Amino acid sequence: MPFNLQHWQQKARAWWTERAPSLKTSPIDSAYALLAASAWLPFLAAYANDPGPATTALVTVTAGLGSNLVANLVQGIYDRARGGQQVTSQAQENPQTRAELDAILQATRVLEAAQEALGEHWDDFARQLAQEIAALPGRSDLIVTLSDGAIVGGSVIAGDLTLTGGSTFVGGNQITIDGDGNVVGDGRQATVIKTGDHSPVTFVNDTDAQDEAERQDHALRAYLERLARECNVLHLRGMDPRAADVTSQETMPLTAVYTALDTNRRLPLSDEELAALKEQGELPEGAGGAVYGRVKYGEARPGERPERPMTSLEAVSQIDRLVLLGDPGAGKSTFVNHLTFRLAQHRLFTAVGAGDQGAEGGEKIEPLPGWTRAPLVPIRVILRDLAHSAQLSENGAAAALWDFIVQTLAESHLAQAAPALEARLDGRALLLLDGLDEVDPA
Repeated sequence: MPFNLQHWQQKARAWWTERAPSLKTSPIDSAYALLAASAWLPFLAAYANDPGPATTALVTVTAGLGSNLVANLVQGIYDRARGGQQVTSQAQENPQTRAELDAILQATRVLEAAQEALGEHWDDFARQLAQEIAALPGRSDLIVTLSDGAIVGGSVIAGDLTLTGGSTFVGGNQITIDGDGNVVGDGRQATVIKTGDHSPVTFVNDTDAQDEAERQDHALRAYLERLARECNVLHLRGMDPRAADVTSQETMPLTAVYTALDTNRRLPLSDEELAALKEQGELPEGAGGAVYGRVKYGEARPGERPERPMTSLEAVSQIDRLVLLGDPGAGKSTFVNHLTFRLAQHRLFTAVGAGDQGAEGGEKIEPLPGWTRAPLVPIRVILRDLAHSAQLSENGAAAALWDFIVQTLAESHLAQAAPALEARLDGRALLLLDGLDEVDPA
């Protein structure tokens, strides 16, 4: 069964169960390092066995906090023997990595597992852990409690607290209460109202959902910007002798030279197309079976409309599942790159409310000719890369394809975009598989 958060929690609990007897009788150098190891080492073992599901679980837990752990993982920085020490050292030096690690410790429930395994030794461990947490960089969301429920560490206020108008209480964060009872702290707002019997009622405007939506939008924009840059590049090797040297990096924008790719399907001209041709004088009277440019005029029966080829763009727009066939060099990959770029471009500017104006130099974003769908988020997969990856399964399961997409995002330092893309698999994304003829059918 693929690795997921539930399996991760089980592995972390088993780690503590196995090691608790020795920990009860030996001095503990670092309580925080033990927590980190109990969560991180089982993950590294799962990643070594099957990277895709493990990466998906990690990205899901750390979404919106950063991608340091994912980036380091892809670069092969961690080893399974010293991974706990390595990730602890990084958390001690980098607040963002510490926030990601804290999120993992919370999601895997290692605090509960440690308390259960250590039993009566937990309180000493908890006090040491609280001291170590206080010395780490950044703010911690971990809450450390003793066996009796008393809180010894974390961003929590326990006990009775009386504040008069204009008072300020300063803890891990600053919470300010003004004379009207308004409360502001840690990016959240609340209003405290005293009722007739002097019982306080607190209304909280929780911004977690809004913050998560903003993080996903930011990650999606970064993904689209990178995809647009990658796909709107035409390498000149083979066309320009000066570009024969691969180190010269001679390129030009694909949009500058792209020509629409036609299919062998034909469509009758619309009234608007007929009127435009007649106005331009390009529709000869009584043309029978002749071909003029891309237009094939009425071939057999009188009164039939002239026809033209259906473009590849129209085919993608009208057909939900499409395989585009053609000889090598016919332009299939170029079409995929062009379509990916245009969809990314349109999605970027509709998302930020830029209308039909580009982000640079006020360049106008032209509509896609023949496109009838709503703007879709493109997800491009190079099949030859998938064929060589460890994610490919013999039965062709869709989960293997998604795991490969997640891993590719992580390798491009775009791991945070995975949840945003996954959320759009409900019909708001377009999956483009390029290079079918480059993959061995076997």
